[in-house]
Amino acid sequence: MSRIRRIIPRGRTADGLVVIAIIVCASVIVIPLFIPRPPQEVKLNILTFEDVIIQTIIEDSFLESTYAEKYNIVDIEWINFASSMWNILIGSGTVDLVLCPSSYISLFAEAGQLKHINRSVTQGLNETIAGVSMRGYDERQTIWACYGFYVTAFELIVNETLLQENGLTIPETVDDLLSPQYCPIDPNASLIGMEVPELLTIGHEFQHLLTTSRGWDNGIQNLTAIYANSRFFDQVGAAEQAIMNGEIGITLTTFEGRAHEGLPSSLQRVHLEDQVVIIPDVVGIDNTTEHPRESEVFIEHLLSPECQAALLQDIGSRMPIRREAFDLTSVHESIYTEFNWTTRSDGLGINELLSGEDFPLWHYMNSTVFSVGENLTDCWIEVCNAYENGSIDLSSLEHYREMLGALLEVTDPYTLLNESFTHDYALEVLNNYYDVDYMDELTYYLRVAANQRYETIMATLSLEI
Repeated sequence: MSRIRRIIPRGRTADGLVVIAIIVCASVIVIPLFIPRPPQEVKLNILTFEDVIIQTIIEDSFLESTYAEKYNIVDIEWINFASSMWNILIGSGTVDLVLCPSSYISLFAEAGQLKHINRSVTQGLNETIAGVSMRGYDERQTIWACYGFYVTAFELIVNETLLQENGLTIPETVDDLLSPQYCPIDPNASLIGMEVPELLTIGHEFQHLLTTSRGWDNGIQNLTAIYANSRFFDQVGAAEQAIMNGEIGITLTTFEGRAHEGLPSSLQRVHLEDQVVIIPDVVGIDNTTEHPRESEVFIEHLLSPECQAALLQDIGSRMPIRREAFDLTSVHESIYTEFNWTTRSDGLGINELLSGEDFPLWHYMNSTVFSVGENLTDCWIEVCNAYENGSIDLSSLEHYREMLGALLEVTDPYTLLNESFTHDYALEVLNNYYDVDYMDELTYYLRVAANQRYETIMATLSLEI
């Protein structure tokens, strides 16, 4: 101590220097404790079915945003696995967010594997579009939100001039297509043209729509009545070509979120009222995430007009969840028109295009309608002619139309029991769907039963005329 005092002169100056030194040292130690440290770099892990193009659009948009900057989110790891692996990954602590169709996320929601999302994050979103939920709830708290949806709106291509020449107005509903006014003069001379449905095509999806929205029994009756009014085309695109050539006046088509080539001025597109299917893509937060707030800000950006516009610009087949996205990018006007029509539609609340029982249904309709189409049309023509000439009244017409499409009863090839082709029986048939011998035999029985049905109707009708 005496050595130090000999080095440092006595007096106020020396004491002051000591104090200053102490203050400086303390500052070096204490002040950094009060300076906010930058947040730790964060990488979000996202489980998804989205393809690389969409992943890139979302990632680039987010990492360049103020959200990523504020929370120091520097990277996104996209996890793409087959659906069989998802149950293992969800809840494992390795996933922050899930992007997938709503049908998948509903399973995780029911299992309590999703974290609640702050209400402010999804503020301003529609609760439903065309009757389909745009948000999921658990105990009244949001657990997933839609960030985009695919639209399949069933439409008609119509030749109004040809209809007017036949004294007909433009149909706007499915019920309009059931009208006997469209009954063909002969099997090859109908104003309505329908392509014979193949698996996973418009006609197959239309069968699903009617049996889902109107009930199995009534849906099959309606389909049979529409087909009885129609001319059948075996090749894809043949019906549209026929309407271009002026051979028919109406054919079925769909809008699926993308611009179509322009139609001739003689033709127009007409929506079938409320016949629309909405398939939402949704986002949720894994319950075991280590980054709950960062995950919320990711969703907040994903739902923002800016990110929605980026997706709309590059992926025009998916509709944005926010109308403002159209203000920030340029797309074909038909997409904006379809967006507005879809969001105004009451819809049917259907969020799938196909389900398992639709495959036995396809075989049923092929067996009872398309493979015996001429017999069906001949029968319906006889009924309509009887109504036109006054031999039967309107109630009898409706009665025969119901008979035409009532569920057929056949002998099951395995059990040998008589079965009506109900929804429950269709699910039983689905169990044997890949048994070729079984399906061939069932198809034969259905075809025979259908022909017997049409012969019975015509025989009964002849007694009234």
